[in-house]
Amino acid sequence: TMMDNTWANPLGFQPLAHGVDFSVEAATKFFGGHSDVLMGSISMNDAGHYAVLRETQSILGQQVSPDDCFLVLRGLETLALRLRAQSDATLRVAEWLQSQP
Repeated sequence: TMMDNTWANPLGFQPLAHGVDFSVEAATKFFGGHSDVLMGSISMNDAGHYAVLRETQSILGQQVSPDDCFLVLRGLETLALRLRAQSDATLRVAEWLQSQP
């Protein structure tokens, strides 16, 4: 099975712990956090699947640049803080909407 975990993000849900074979994420959204990087990730638990994917990625030349890695690492430092702020704001909006007639 494969799951796009982009919107749930890895702090919100861990698909591999629930039996999903492949978890795909757009690192551009939550990981980067500053709208200045284009990256994605594929996670898996199976070493055999990893070996095949790694070989395919190498043959196709799909490597990530060091600059993009830096930008994502920078964004990961504030990921939990940004998600908490988004969650708090979402709750405030939901509470306001619930109070409307």
